[in-house]
Amino acid sequence: MKRALGKFAAALGLGLTLGFGAQTTQAADINPFNFNVYSLGDIGTSGSGYGSDYQGVAGAAGSAYFTNFSLNDLNQAQVVPGYSLTVGGDAIISGQINNGGIEAGGNVAINNTGVFGDVYAGGNLTGLGGTVHGNATLGGTDNTTNAVTVTGSITQNTSYAASLNFNSINDYLTTFSTSINNTADTTGYTNNYGELIINAASGDNYVTIDAAELNSAWGVTINGAADSVVYINVDGVTVSLDSTNWVYNGLTSGDVLLNYGDATDLSLTGGNTVNILAAFADVDFAYGLVTGNLITGNLTGAGQVNLGGFEHGVVPEPSSALALLAGSTAMLIRRKRRARVA
Repeated sequence: MKRALGKFAAALGLGLTLGFGAQTTQAADINPFNFNVYSLGDIGTSGSGYGSDYQGVAGAAGSAYFTNFSLNDLNQAQVVPGYSLTVGGDAIISGQINNGGIEAGGNVAINNTGVFGDVYAGGNLTGLGGTVHGNATLGGTDNTTNAVTVTGSITQNTSYAASLNFNSINDYLTTFSTSINNTADTTGYTNNYGELIINAASGDNYVTIDAAELNSAWGVTINGAADSVVYINVDGVTVSLDSTNWVYNGLTSGDVLLNYGDATDLSLTGGNTVNILAAFADVDFAYGLVTGNLITGNLTGAGQVNLGGFEHGVVPEPSSALALLAGSTAMLIRRKRRARVA
C-alpha cells in the first residue's frame, strides 16, 4: 500500500529507521503513531497540569505536567518498552502511571502519585509523596527525603542516554503533515444536511474540508474499501472541533487521518473517534473524548484520550536523512491552493 511520503523516500533512496538506546546499544524502529498522545512541545503547563486520562503511551519532546491524571498504557511496549511516559524535559506528575514507568530527560517530580514501573531520568527525583513500584535510575540525585517510596533500587549520578531522538520524531511529523497538506485532492465530499460524506477509492485518498464546515457538521461518514486510506486536510489557522459522529464503512478509523496542516490554534471539545495530527498547533482539549491518536504542537486541557491510532504512518528516518527529504520535498511540491474535487 502506498504511503504519503513513500514516493519521496524511494526517490531519494532513504532508509526508514530511527535508533534508540536508553539502556541498550540495540537500534530499533519507532512509528510516532504508536503514541496514543504525543506533543512536539509540552503537555500541560507549570501553572496548569493536564487533567484527564490516556489509555495508551504518551510522549512529549518538551515537558509534561499532569494533575489528577491516569495513564494506563494499554499498548505497552510499542514505543519504549517498560515506559508509559517518555519526555525530553521534566515530568511533573500528580496521579497514577499504570503498567509502565517514566523516562524524562530532566527532573521527575512525584506528587501523591503511584508509578507502576521504573523511573529513568537525566535529572533529579523530587516529590511530596507517592510510590515508585520499581527502580529509580537518575542522572542527578534523589531529593525526596523519604517522602517518596522507591520499592526497588536507587542509582544516582549515573550517565543518562535518551531512548528517543525527539528532534527526528518532530521533524518526521511536521514533514509528514506538510507533505499531506500539499497533496492535491483526489476525491471530494458532499454535505447532506450537516453530514459530510466521503467516498474513497482503494489506495490513498486526499480531500480538503474547511475547518468551519467540519466543525458545524454533526457527522462524517466515510465509505471505502478495506485497502482505502483517507487523508483529510482541514483548512484554517485558528480552528475548532466539537463533537462529531464518525462512521466508517468498509474501512476503519485506523485508515483515516485528520490533518490540521495549517492550524496554529485548535480548540477541541466533545467526542471524536478519529486520528488527529495537528503538529503545528497549540491544542486546548478542554473536555471530551478522542479515540485515536492526538498529536499536537503543545497540548493543554482536561480531555480524555482512548486507545487507537493511524495504521499507515511510515517509520521515521534519521534526522540527517529527514533534512534531505524535507529539502527535496520542498523543491518537488510548492504550496498551492488545493482544487476541490467535485
